[in-house]
Amino acid sequence: MTRHHQQPLADALTTTCLIDEMIERYVDWREGCTAVRAAYESWSSASPAERVTAFAIYNAALDQEECSARAYAASLHQLKRVLWTNRELDPLMSEAA
Repeated sequence: MTRHHQQPLADALTTTCLIDEMIERYVDWREGCTAVRAAYESWSSASPAERVTAFAIYNAALDQEECSARAYAASLHQLKRVLWTNRELDPLMSEAA
């Protein structure tokens, strides 16, 4: 297989891996959102003796959700860069635009 034929295959594999990663990051983020909701409900219904601990758990869930959201956003930006780069290099894609 020549280098010319290897490049589209490599690009497709890279794109597939990036899409898989983006989906994983999305799932992580959505799971984080669910954890935030559950922690908020726990905090809002906690007894006075449990409120400080429940708030700490809620705050930690918010931090984790924010981290997951940033990772998801980063994976989207990386995928976008790869897709746009490949589109600019592919004459068929640039003609279709």
